[in-house]
Amino acid sequence: MGYGKVMMSWKLPHQKIFSKNPELVFEFYNQRRRQLLDVKPNQGHKALVDLEKYFDVSIITQNVDNLHERAGSKNILHLHGELLKVRSVADEKTILDWNEDLNLGDTDSNGNQLRTPYCLVWRNGTHVRTSHRDYNKSRHSYNHRYIYASISRSKSS
Repeated sequence: MGYGKVMMSWKLPHQKIFSKNPELVFEFYNQRRRQLLDVKPNQGHKALVDLEKYFDVSIITQNVDNLHERAGSKNILHLHGELLKVRSVADEKTILDWNEDLNLGDTDSNGNQLRTPYCLVWRNGTHVRTSHRDYNKSRHSYNHRYIYASISRSKSS
């Protein structure tokens, strides 16, 4: 993907762009997925796993990666969806794990095209979708004591 296409990445999640040029959207997210498979959880991710040994920990993340899961965390809320999941264009409840490139012609068991990613969608600056599973989990996360931790990525991780 050329530099100019990367610079337009903020437009790619929009349904309008997907409708006009699904190959461009697929290629953008296929590259993100390939990059994700090459990175590893850092010490911050691993520290949260250690906390889970002693406390009931819920991780709420805006990241679309799976680094918390790969580190071993169990109770994770992905506010903006997950890069390694896809959904059917015909049935948003059909969500599949997906670790490889997604292309036109990749379908669910009913023959419906799959769409990548199962991630946040913005419309006119307003958040309009997160995963149904994550929404339901977040509704039950009240009456807890919270510790806020921020994990940043570095080149050395």
